[in-house]
Amino acid sequence: MNPLAAVSLFLVGTIAVGMILIPILDDQYRRAVDAWASARVRAANPVTVESEADRG
Repeated sequence: MNPLAAVSLFLVGTIAVGMILIPILDDQYRRAVDAWASARVRAANPVTVESEADRG
């Protein structure tokens, strides 16, 4: 196989895989950040901490 063709196929394949994986990984990252941020807000809010203690 022509080396230029091999490099071209590699680049096209890498871009195709990236176009599939980036939205999936971005969604997972966004969910993780949202969960972390909401946990921080709950921990920083004394009313929430007291209500959690009352429930528990």
